Amino acid sequence: MRIMPHYLNYLAPCTMERRFTEADLNDLSRNQLVELVEAQLHLWPTASKGKFRRGKTNMKAMTDALLTCQFTTRQPLPSASSGHVSSLAAENSVVSQSGANAPIAVMPNAPIASIPPIIMPNVHIPPAIINDVEASHVDEEPSRKNVVLEAMDKEALSRESCSIVLLIEDTRHLFNDKISQRIEVPVIDSSGGMTHVGAKDVITALQGSISAFEGPARLGIPDVENPEFTKFFGTLEGIEYIGLDEHEPELLVVPRNGRLEITVARIGGARTSVKEEKPNALPFPDPFTQFEEFAKTEQVRLAASPAATRVKKKSPKPLTSEERDWLTAKVQAMEGFETFQKQHGQRLNNLNRVLYWKFAANFTQKYYKTEWPILSIEHEHSNGTVIRKHALETILDMKTTGLNQAINMSRILAKCYHGASKSPEVVNFVEDTTSVSLGSEPLVNFLLEWEKDHPGFGRELD
Repeated sequence: MRIMPHYLNYLAPCTMERRFTEADLNDLSRNQLVELVEAQLHLWPTASKGKFRRGKTNMKAMTDALLTCQFTTRQPLPSASSGHVSSLAAENSVVSQSGANAPIAVMPNAPIASIPPIIMPNVHIPPAIINDVEASHVDEEPSRKNVVLEAMDKEALSRESCSIVLLIEDTRHLFNDKISQRIEVPVIDSSGGMTHVGAKDVITALQGSISAFEGPARLGIPDVENPEFTKFFGTLEGIEYIGLDEHEPELLVVPRNGRLEITVARIGGARTSVKEEKPNALPFPDPFTQFEEFAKTEQVRLAASPAATRVKKKSPKPLTSEERDWLTAKVQAMEGFETFQKQHGQRLNNLNRVLYWKFAANFTQKYYKTEWPILSIEHEHSNGTVIRKHALETILDMKTTGLNQAINMSRILAKCYHGASKSPEVVNFVEDTTSVSLGSEPLVNFLLEWEKDHPGFGRELD
């Protein structure tokens, strides 16, 4: 009996379906495991492992399911090398009772112990053919190029990707909410218990998502050693990434909770402070540039940031007594405070409501996100070094919705009532003191409709 040479078994590759083994899954990345599961998603064990989620199901759960459930593959066994198959074939060979010269054919790419040997009939194979095939098999060695490519493939397969939730705050606008966006980027380095990802990879993934934004802008993250400072890592022009400066980091450290805070800032340095208000000056000197960015209605902001991507804000800390006293003194020193205080909580006609809105908007415009002064050596700021909106709401005794309404309505009135260009229609509606007060809703609806019908009103004066 003669055993068929192992290299002849590979002339007809095996296409039999088989179950996955641990060797199949050892070096696979998360993305590759996801593709294997999704190819046979109907086999996923929902009862024991829950619903399969592409971005949330972990690698261990996917590996267990691929090994224990009915998932199959047609790929050859990764551990079945030619020499290994031939040695197993020799050990598991069975002598044929019909003839001593019958070769045994061993099926490749499958465990030898589970497959009975196939007794081949006495087929004469010319020695020349065997010698040629044997020589070509032995003499064949991979080139250096193939070795390099194989090493690169292994490195690419071993590089895992990680899922990150970006908490994005666009500080270019006065009022902004953090929105969240989940992205998946490759891991550059995970040594030392720290996960590092590429800054360029993060920007590319963000700009390819639904939360992409327009430049010019700089992107930054809180400094690891001093979170009050922002470390910038990239610049955008339009929606295109234009690169990193020499001093900007190429790698970003992903926190253990998988949430990375991203700050979007203007190009050109820190925010400038607001100038002191001149007496008898118009409250909104440039309503078409300053106030277009100053505030938007709650409805517009909600439409721009879908509920699915919004992050619930943490409740801000209450003001310290020093902060409250300092801001209270500032609001009491503003012209019109006594009238504002008397009008607070009262049913107002349209004219008085317009004046009430204007005072709240002026105070907010003047102090929002300006630096807190050094109140005392022992003083520690409750919510950072700048004045937040919560502090202004506390001092004005207004809720978020009410203050947003005051700011937005004052923005519209700056175009058609407070400014040099007045709309007779708006003037008549605002100054009609004979109408019975029905709350702010009629006036708000009137101003919103007026703005829609007069998009370019007053711009001819620019």
